[in-house]
Amino acid sequence: MKKIVLMLLVVVLLQGCSLSKGKEYNEQVLQYQSYYQTVLDNDKFSDSSPYFAIDAKIGKQGEQYVYEIIVDDPKIAMYDIKIMVVEDKKNYNAEDKMMPNAGIFEKEPYNMIPNQERVSENYMNGFKLLGEINQPKVNIQVIVSFTDNRKLNTYREFLEFDLEYEEPKKEDNKKDDKKDNKKEEKKDDKKDDKKD
Repeated sequence: MKKIVLMLLVVVLLQGCSLSKGKEYNEQVLQYQSYYQTVLDNDKFSDSSPYFAIDAKIGKQGEQYVYEIIVDDPKIAMYDIKIMVVEDKKNYNAEDKMMPNAGIFEKEPYNMIPNQERVSENYMNGFKLLGEINQPKVNIQVIVSFTDNRKLNTYREFLEFDLEYEEPKKEDNKKDDKKDNKKEEKKDDKKDDKKD
């Protein structure tokens, strides 16, 4: 009888834990949707921020194109950072792929403080978000949200980038090859002079 009661108690506890995790995840998904919609609803974007550095670029890996957003170099103390990226102003659809984000699905909040880094305590020196796309051109809209150290003021920076991948020019490679050939010719001439 004691074993049955103990087993029932364990089952109830495990079920309670899974319900709690499920509720937390649902709240995170709602927050993700909220940030997504906030980006779409915004009509003023910049390409830089007075509070941090941001860089965006696109490259190619095999048949896929990969864009990269780097947020780093904080100018002020930034707490509870949340970053959300939206591609090509697409409307939210739960069946679509997950957009690059940071600070939304993590248990502990991310922070950035100028010239300080303690990753074990979630004090980061920067964030790198990657996204894969099928075409060489994409419009990226980003929200970076954070609070001050007292958590009294919330800041929201909206940034936008039009990225387009360009194949490396073959002419540049030919010019480099010509320069290398000239260097080799000069080396050969010097060797011949030494022999005489």
